[in-house]
Amino acid sequence: MTRKTITVVLLVLMASITVGAFHSRHTSIAAPVTAPATRGDIVSMVVATGTLNAVTTVEVGSEVTGTIESLGADFNQIVHQGQILARLDPSLYQTTLDQATAALASAQADADRYRVAQNAAETALTRARELHTQQLMTDEDFQAAETDHRSAAAQVASADAIIRQARSAVETARVNLSKTIIESPIDGVVIARDVDVGQTVSASVSAPTLFAIAADMSKMQVEAGIDESDVGRVKAGQPVTFHVDAFPRETFTGKVLEVRLNPTIDSNVVTYTTVIDAPNAGLQLKPGMTALLSIVVGRRDDVLRVPAAALQYRPGADVLARFGDKATVPAARTNTVWVSHNATITPTAVATGASDGVNTELVSAPFDEGTLVATR
Repeated sequence: MTRKTITVVLLVLMASITVGAFHSRHTSIAAPVTAPATRGDIVSMVVATGTLNAVTTVEVGSEVTGTIESLGADFNQIVHQGQILARLDPSLYQTTLDQATAALASAQADADRYRVAQNAAETALTRARELHTQQLMTDEDFQAAETDHRSAAAQVASADAIIRQARSAVETARVNLSKTIIESPIDGVVIARDVDVGQTVSASVSAPTLFAIAADMSKMQVEAGIDESDVGRVKAGQPVTFHVDAFPRETFTGKVLEVRLNPTIDSNVVTYTTVIDAPNAGLQLKPGMTALLSIVVGRRDDVLRVPAAALQYRPGADVLARFGDKATVPAARTNTVWVSHNATITPTAVATGASDGVNTELVSAPFDEGTLVATR
């Protein structure tokens, strides 16, 4: 092949590539995707996760140290106030009570003896006073009789104090003995049991927890952490829907009870604990379950709306060159949607309202329901 032929072939190939690139560039500009403006509801929500708990949970502990002798309740058992949950070995506390009772009896006997001595001293003082008045007793002997009387009265007072102390010891021993019987403080359901028969519980530092009782499983609550960016929109009384993994097809309902002021800071993320009422009539919800919450913080019914993407859409220069209306210039710093008119799109300023992330309310717009707007 001659050099002239090769040159002609190269020129033809370059021309073909240039023409192909030109057509490819212009034919790849597709028309914007559109969606109609619709009329419906806008529901604004705050999404969070939380943990289910009983409204009232009481931890039952032991105030005395001892060995578990028997148990009167187990997991998931319904108990009533005053019902015996457990018994500790009472032998040590019974012995202490017996010793305190014996000490009280001894103190009472001593007090009786001192009281007899006091009566004798008082009789002797009366006789000495008569003799001293008749000058039949010396001053020294009279003073000795008075001293004996005062000493006997002091011994009686001391004996009475010892009796009160002994009675207090008896009462303390009796209370400690009664505390070897662990009773339920409320009506409820046992959700935790942390001891077994034969186990020793020590109350030397703090009261150990033996049982956890939920007061009413038909009334639950969710404690959720609401991010600081959303907490300003959450108010008491707002409706809430939530789901749990155990029942993925069921939707549970509740309402916000309170937003607690104490913040929780974790890795520089600030959240506020929000308590949500969660009725549990069917007893499906269990303590500790994780709930995915949707809190309704705003609602607009039957409003004109467009897809949220329509407010974010901004056509490029090539799209405007092919589909734009040359006579219209988009307004700066305004909410704008691009309305489709057959083969052209034109920018239209609108005023927006509530948004749920999918659709945005149009408070005022120069078009009606069904108008096509560009979304991408």
